Amino acid sequence: FCKLKEFKRIAMCACKTDHSFKAFIYLAAAVINSR
Repeated sequence: FCKLKEFKRIAMCACKTDHSFKAFIYLAAAVINSR
């Protein structure tokens, strides 16, 4: 979960709605798992 903090700055700027934020969380998790 700490690794999501790296993406938090992008999420706060890019995501205005709950739906897009949820999609962003899944995208960030996929990126972290692929590393």
